[in-house]
Amino acid sequence: MKRSFQSVDFYYNGEIERHIQRHFWGSTKAGGTFAPHIQTVAQLLDLVNESECIEKKNQGRMRSCMVFRHPQAIGQVGIGRRLDHDATAIQTEMRDGIRIDFIEVESLPDTHEFTLVCSWEKGRWQLITAYPGPAGEPFPHPKWDEQQNTQSKQFWERYILLKLKKVS
Repeated sequence: MKRSFQSVDFYYNGEIERHIQRHFWGSTKAGGTFAPHIQTVAQLLDLVNESECIEKKNQGRMRSCMVFRHPQAIGQVGIGRRLDHDATAIQTEMRDGIRIDFIEVESLPDTHEFTLVCSWEKGRWQLITAYPGPAGEPFPHPKWDEQQNTQSKQFWERYILLKLKKVS
């Protein structure tokens, strides 16, 4: 499937859609969630045309992220500074084969920003992921060079994913 942003086309497939679903309303995964009216990648990408691109950031060889600001709240941010939370309350979950840390919280802050991460593959921009809030760093990956892994590890030493507590 193909969606456009000004002169940029974003391509994605069913696997990417399923990957991004962890950020759609009702997800039980750690991290931010988009507002309830955004239930598909196509709906999210339609909002790109109504939003201002406020940041473009290189995330390594042939990988970029773009942060957009939308006029209305777009969802809730699912990342916070580790120092703001009790270290004894840290939990973990598996995410794409990597164990990640998170903290359960009572509420997540609303945001007007959302981030699209993509890579240049086969002569086109392939969407990798999307999430509400400002740009973060991807989780460390064994395929990356030492500099990319160091930058990622330093970021995740300072920040942690947030997860809404389950209502009983």
